[in-house]
Amino acid sequence: MITTKHFRSSLIMCGLLIMAACTSENGHQQQAKGDGKDRLPENATEFLDENFSEVNIDTIKDDADDNVYEVELANGIEVDFEYDGDWRKVDFHKNDMDRNLLNSLPVRLTSYLKKNYPDFAIRKMRHTQHGYKIDLYAPEEKSLYFSRTGKYMPNQPNSLPSNVKVIMQKYFADDSICAVTVDEEKIYTIELCSGANLDFDRMGRFEGAYANKSTLPDGFINSFPSLMIGYVQKHYPDKVIKKIIRKSYGYYIKLSKPDPVELRFSKTGDYLREANKNEDDEQ
Repeated sequence: MITTKHFRSSLIMCGLLIMAACTSENGHQQQAKGDGKDRLPENATEFLDENFSEVNIDTIKDDADDNVYEVELANGIEVDFEYDGDWRKVDFHKNDMDRNLLNSLPVRLTSYLKKNYPDFAIRKMRHTQHGYKIDLYAPEEKSLYFSRTGKYMPNQPNSLPSNVKVIMQKYFADDSICAVTVDEEKIYTIELCSGANLDFDRMGRFEGAYANKSTLPDGFINSFPSLMIGYVQKHYPDKVIKKIIRKSYGYYIKLSKPDPVELRFSKTGDYLREANKNEDDEQ
């Protein structure tokens, strides 16, 4: 005969088992173990099938802070994809690169490598909005930069004005430069591999910093007028600065989501007013 006490004990045990099962399932969703390619965009799965069909997937991590899927293969190779499925980075570590992967690069780029480095071996390759960065480990350790069409762009970081190099070394030494472009107005745009972009004029003067997919270093933020940074920290302690643009009146700042805030400050850092939407395009 089942007593009330035994019945209650059975209910408690069933409840514990159900909770354990749910916890296990939720943990699996945070970082998928095994294949899990159904979590990726279609073009990302096609990229993996075309280039790594014989290698199993170890883990897939959804990095919401950086808006990327980080895929680690069983042999240690890491592949990062944007949320739209475009590949951002392939890090081979100590593995040899399958030559089929060259098909994912512009023909002009691969032709340059074959001509100038016939025995080349790639350790890492990055795909950015400005082009490509290729890290070689043979015949020598070297980083090469290419435009979106595959045109070789020599000595990119070395072409920067000296005062810009000082800023990069002082505040961004832990990051690396993925691409440097110069537009018709001689504005240098530095794209960091972390996802941040920096603009400087031809004299090396700061124009703007954009951290849509990353955060700007504290040291760099604190190099701006203390009144401005203090105002932001006091009134918006839970937000971070995602954009700073130098203006004729001073500075325009945009803070992080949700509910992004746009602010205007004078050249000395005094608060002026909230900026209108898309006011960063104004002088």
